[in-house]
Amino acid sequence: MTRNGVGSGRRKVARRAGAERAPQLSDIHFPVGGPRLRPTLEDFLEMLIHDLGVDHSGDALEVLQKQRAAWRVNQVRAMTASLPDVAAEALRDAGYTVTAPDDSSIHPDRQTWLTRY
Repeated sequence: MTRNGVGSGRRKVARRAGAERAPQLSDIHFPVGGPRLRPTLEDFLEMLIHDLGVDHSGDALEVLQKQRAAWRVNQVRAMTASLPDVAAEALRDAGYTVTAPDDSSIHPDRQTWLTRY
């Protein structure tokens, strides 16, 4: 934060870099994870680049976007494996044909997992 936005590509942040005041927490956009998931390391690193002007390689933002997309796909796979009945219902609602396996005991009740802190 001591850089106070020096190096950021955002105009608002770059203007802040010229001010002679210490940056405030309210100056920072904290990522909350996009439309459906919790923040990722990629979200945090991109926030550092945009809001604090952290030095980065020329392709850093592209790499972060690709890795964020891969992480989100993996999260969908993990959630689908954990809650296959919910995933099947969502797919049916979207018009897909989904057939449950013959042995429905394959997937135990996940209620405790859903509510665990």
